[in-house]
Amino acid sequence: MARHDRLAVQLADLIGKARRNRYCLEIFSATNDFQVMPARLLLALRASDVADNGQQQAGMKDVRMALDDFDGAWKNLKAVYSKTRFLANPPNYVKGKYTNVWPDIPYLAAQRNDLSWLIMPEERYHRRVR
Repeated sequence: MARHDRLAVQLADLIGKARRNRYCLEIFSATNDFQVMPARLLLALRASDVADNGQQQAGMKDVRMALDDFDGAWKNLKAVYSKTRFLANPPNYVKGKYTNVWPDIPYLAAQRNDLSWLIMPEERYHRRVR
């Protein structure tokens, strides 16, 4: 978390100073903010896993905040990515047949028609946490 915070400050500073290639720095910043969200959630869950009812309630508030922060970081990542990428297939898109190297593991990118396949495991986990 400390490395994330230091890098976030450095990236914000560089984005403010950049004259060119700002998009790459924005991608780095959005990715940095997004990739730390599972760690924040785990720390919040650890804080809520105590016997004291007051600390437990404060920890649950942190859990809800971590889940909301994840949603915000995901929206920010999609906003940055959408500057140069299509985030969803067109309405008349025909799925191809994808083959896996490992047949028992689903090919996640073929499961959904948009970029949300990236967070399928987190969605399942967040439903259980909620």
